[in-house]
Amino acid sequence: ATVLNFIGYKTEWGGQVFGTPVLRVFDSNGKFLTQAGIAWPCSGIDSLIIYSVTILLFLKRSDFSWKQGITYFIFGAVVTYLINILRIVTIYLIAIEVNDPIMSSPQVSQFHNYYGPLYSITWIMTYPMIIIGIQMLWKKLRGKK
Repeated sequence: ATVLNFIGYKTEWGGQVFGTPVLRVFDSNGKFLTQAGIAWPCSGIDSLIIYSVTILLFLKRSDFSWKQGITYFIFGAVVTYLINILRIVTIYLIAIEVNDPIMSSPQVSQFHNYYGPLYSITWIMTYPMIIIGIQMLWKKLRGKK
């Protein structure tokens, strides 16, 4: 809701459907655009679980200090969470673009089910390579001193 508000939409939490909170989005004039329930699985818990298992296995096999490991883990978890927010915002923006007030269009479903999860998977697969690159650069810079 905060990100959608920041980019110019108005949002409101409007009750629940089957126990799931519903986020409604309006244009700047107050015209209703779309709404959807954001259930617990939509919160990105699955991405955080996959991230945690992947990064913990990576860190276990590396020679980082425990402080470095905790720092890398926390930073990556925060980015994983932010990427999930980006995924949810993208779903809303697609629904707005295709004029889908109840998020039932093929475009929304296709992104939700196939392309959206690639946001997190791409990050989770790339992050260990970023860490390795940072470590290599750091060793190279320290070696020049």
